[in-house]
Amino acid sequence: MIQVSLHVPKLYSCIQPDLALESLMRRQENRLRELRKMSQKTVKRLNALVTTYAPNQSPSGQDEPYYKYLNNWEAYLNEVKKIVASSKSDLLMATTARGIKRGHMFNFHSLLKRMQSRGITIRIATELSDENRDYLIKLNEFAEVRHVPGIKFKALVCDGKVACLCPRFDDSLNPLYNYYFVFRDVHTAQTIYYLLHQVWSVGRPVLNCFK
Repeated sequence: MIQVSLHVPKLYSCIQPDLALESLMRRQENRLRELRKMSQKTVKRLNALVTTYAPNQSPSGQDEPYYKYLNNWEAYLNEVKKIVASSKSDLLMATTARGIKRGHMFNFHSLLKRMQSRGITIRIATELSDENRDYLIKLNEFAEVRHVPGIKFKALVCDGKVACLCPRFDDSLNPLYNYYFVFRDVHTAQTIYYLLHQVWSVGRPVLNCFK
């Protein structure tokens, strides 16, 4: 058997057939080993993707999924109402100036009032405006409402365990094109709670703004 090298200068060598077959077998085995390594790496990457993008796997072992992604405001409102209604201790939320008015229109404030009657603490950070002034006065009867200028998002945390977030929310956007997230993970909820608490803490009690 003749082995030819195409490099410059060209090399020619003759080896015995049995040695040539053994050399070819070794090369094929090396290629197979490399393919096995590549396939193992690919499987690991695919498993990582499945873990990342499988919302039905809850790390806390709950029946509800770890997170939900919604782009329909009605679906989000229904999800929020369900979460808030099941609250046991406290609710911390932030919303825009117009969000206050919409909350009243869709009976969300009535739900908050029923929660307060059950002894649940409610804190709200929002922006005071001429449009929502009367709604905030009524809200303050059963919630701790604070004025924070320039809020352009919606978020809430219930009992430090469940969080809802709408990062693209702005009053100038069409509500049909907003994106909503619901997280049923304690660590995520506590992170959002910390951020919301910082926002609420720097706010001014809404009744003091009328003086």
